[in-house]
This record gives sequence, C-alpha cells and structure tokens, in this order.
Amino acid sequence: MPLSTKLSAVNIMLSVIGETKVSSLSSGDLDAESAEDVLDEIAMEFLSQGWRFNEEKRTLLADSDGFVWLPSNCLEADPTERANNHLIQRGNKLYDTNNATYKIDKSVELKLILLLDFEEMPQPARRFVEIKAARTFQKRVLGSPEIDAFTADDEYKAWNTFLDFIGSTNDYNIFNNREMANNVDRRIGGSSWLS
Repeated sequence: MPLSTKLSAVNIMLSVIGETKVSSLSSGDLDAESAEDVLDEIAMEFLSQGWRFNEEKRTLLADSDGFVWLPSNCLEADPTERANNHLIQRGNKLYDTNNATYKIDKSVELKLILLLDFEEMPQPARRFVEIKAARTFQKRVLGSPEIDAFTADDEYKAWNTFLDFIGSTNDYNIFNNREMANNVDRRIGGSSWLS
C-alpha cells in the first residue's frame, strides 16, 4: 500500500461525502479546496501537540539587532534552560517578558514544535490526520450520524495504530508515557483527540 499523500487524503475526504475524486489539488474543485483546508486545519491542531517527529532542539542566534527569529514553521518555542524561562514566543521571534523587549542579544537553546508538510509526517500520523479530517469534513458538509459512526470506528483504529507507533519509536516509561498522561488528562476533565 503506498504512503498517504495530501492528494490521496483529500480524495478520501471527498469519498466520505460521496463526491468524485480529483486528479490534482489545483483542479479548481471547490469541495476539494474545502477538504484541503480542513486537512490543513486538523494537521496543524494535531502537530501543535508536539510529537517526537516534529520536535527539535535548536540553538538560535540573535541577529545584529539582538532579535532571535524563529523558523517560519514554528508552532511553539520553549527555552530549554530554566534561566531563560522569561523568553517566550511572540509571532515569529522571541520576546523577553522581564524586560518587555524583543531584544535578546544572545543565543538561546529552544525546544521547537514544528509544523510539517503532510508528506513529512510518518505514515501512522498521516493516516490518523486524514481519517480525523475526513470525519470532521463530513460533519461540516453532510452531518450524517450514520457516516459519522462509521468514520469514528476508522478514526479510533487509526489513533490506536498511531499510539502503537509512538510507543515503539519513543523510549517511554511509566513516568513519561504520553498515553498514560492522556488517560490522566481525560480523568480530570481534559480533552481527548477522539471526539
């Protein structure tokens, strides 16, 4: 089975609402454009959670004006050193909350959460995002409870496959297990990715 592409994901979304597949994302089909927008929305929401495959540690240098610019695909930037906890992301650069300025004048080590293109995600993540997006798209366009129940089962399977992938590629233990944290979060009233 070939890897999911953005085009194949949009075509899955179109098929869920009974529309014809498109051969290109630039086909001019309004339903395809809407599906692509929903796919991008769900991918950004999903990637904003931060996963091992879209997190990086980087040391960023201040420019000649003292500004520390963040990559254009940075969803979140968090200093790794406690002494820099007063530095936060504002727009596309770091901001010093202690001194109310963008002028940092030093290099800063950061943990970055990055927005990836759909095809840059691992296949289990792509599959989950395309199924979640298809379900969301169907709810917005048709609102069919029957189709929703069918796609909910697919979404649940894709989520579990993704969690298996995360578990096999990360060095989790009882103290840093994302699934356990999600279970605790659900018990105390947090939101779940499955809705």
